[in-house]
Amino acid sequence: MPKKIAKKDLPSTDDVAAARSLLDAIAKRKARLEKAKEGASAGGTLDASNPKYRAARKGVKRAQRALRRELVRVHNQPKKAPAAAPEAAPPAEG
Repeated sequence: MPKKIAKKDLPSTDDVAAARSLLDAIAKRKARLEKAKEGASAGGTLDASNPKYRAARKGVKRAQRALRRELVRVHNQPKKAPAAAPEAAPPAEG
């Protein structure tokens, strides 16, 4: 049985600069998915094996994974400590 992995407390998408473009890509792909869903629905039932619907769904999932990877990457970066002022070296004699 695989180990249980604890959920990470990921940063908000507002705090990550690269997340804005990924969110736009997800929105576009979700719109494409809705269009494909309408095309794959015949008689009120959705044909989940429709190639265009499946491709659109996979596109959304890929974009969501890319966003999550970016959030995890930012979360795992070491926190930078504030730079301490350099101490003045004693004057050299001689």
